Amino acid sequence: MLAEVRSCDESNRDTASRFSDYADEWLTNRPIRSRTRDVYESQLMHIVPRFDRAHLSEITPQDVRQWHGQLNRSGLHPNTVAKLYRLFRTIMATAVEDGLVRFNPVAIKGAAAEHIAERPL
Repeated sequence: MLAEVRSCDESNRDTASRFSDYADEWLTNRPIRSRTRDVYESQLMHIVPRFDRAHLSEITPQDVRQWHGQLNRSGLHPNTVAKLYRLFRTIMATAVEDGLVRFNPVAIKGAAAEHIAERPL
């Protein structure tokens, strides 16, 4: 009986450590307004396809750099790319806090910064 419970726990933990499942759980447990939730769900559509079935511990800084480079080449506005990056970084930071990964692989210097163009007077 205990072996079955342990097996079930390990199976649940294994599933929860996949990025897509963890991101869903993260979003579900966030105390945010419905509009913010809608924005995050939309943004996740740019993150989840790349890291869908990957376990959190399998995501490397190199994977993140490749994903970020693809976003930059995709034609998305640079500020949109920065917002997507910040959401990904925040989800992975929570995974670090939860003890699911040892470090946050989403750590590209300057990638979270938005650039505001000055408007002429």
